[in-house]
Amino acid sequence: MSEFKIGELNDSEVCWKKVQNTAVKFLKLFHFKYPGISNPNWEDIFSDTVLDFWENYKNGKLVHHHDIEVGAYIYRIIRNKTSDHLKKNLIPNLDIDSSLADLDSTFFPEDIKETMFLIIEKQLDSLGEICRNILRMFYFEDKSHQEILQRLNFANENISMQHLSRCRSKLRDNCMTELELVG
Repeated sequence: MSEFKIGELNDSEVCWKKVQNTAVKFLKLFHFKYPGISNPNWEDIFSDTVLDFWENYKNGKLVHHHDIEVGAYIYRIIRNKTSDHLKKNLIPNLDIDSSLADLDSTFFPEDIKETMFLIIEKQLDSLGEICRNILRMFYFEDKSHQEILQRLNFANENISMQHLSRCRSKLRDNCMTELELVG
């Protein structure tokens, strides 16, 4: 995806030009896939991506991701921002998740996907029963927060949402730690 890793970043203009060029490369790909998004919106997505990346770098949030390629990190930011835009603007007849998954498959070879699935499966197993149940119900059974709170006897929907958020964060952190060990 990219020629350099996060651990190779520095404050030089050359380095940040490479970051911007990487963002432009992925932005062109997303623009090709979603031509219905206007140029001013793409410009916003681009500037937000570079600013988010810069802020994460300056605030030390990338320190634990030194072995991850810059392109992979930027791709994920652009992917999330594009997804947010598509969902916010409710593009008709577009299955956003499937559409983005198709795009993802272009960049992630089968062996990497298989490794990711194994890591996720292992980390899901390491979570407590409540987290496993919440994540399973929400992502695999498409249960609403209301249905989850009823099945797990939570007091209200906010508690269900808080549990889901915490479980998702815990799973993400555990997977990132595992990826650092694998990488």
